[in-house]
Amino acid sequence: MADKIKDAKIGDNLPKAEDINKYVDELVDIERAMDTIREDNMRRVKDELAPHKEDAKELKKVAKSKLGCSVSVLNQMVKEKRAVEKALAGRNNLDDDDHDTFQAFLDQLGVLKDTPLGVAAIESKAAA
Repeated sequence: MADKIKDAKIGDNLPKAEDINKYVDELVDIERAMDTIREDNMRRVKDELAPHKEDAKELKKVAKSKLGCSVSVLNQMVKEKRAVEKALAGRNNLDDDDHDTFQAFLDQLGVLKDTPLGVAAIESKAAA
């Protein structure tokens, strides 16, 4: 198609300019509408998150003082806990056969069995 258009002379079986403009203009309008929605959502989300961000900032100050650690340590602890939760949620979404295969692979490799994620998975499996 690109070669056909490249080799064509102006006017040779090409769509009329007004037809091209009709579709391009309509697509531009749609893109502008989507941009507006994105911008509105970003503002709304930013406004909705602001109080939570402030709460987290204040809690980190208190935790830093009480626990005697840096905010970086707290951030990393939160990041890792959320990663474990996400991994367990994904594992829990496996059907029984896939879960058994997944667990067999981990057991075969000795992967994660001594980590908090591995312990949690073993406990989760035992509870099921």
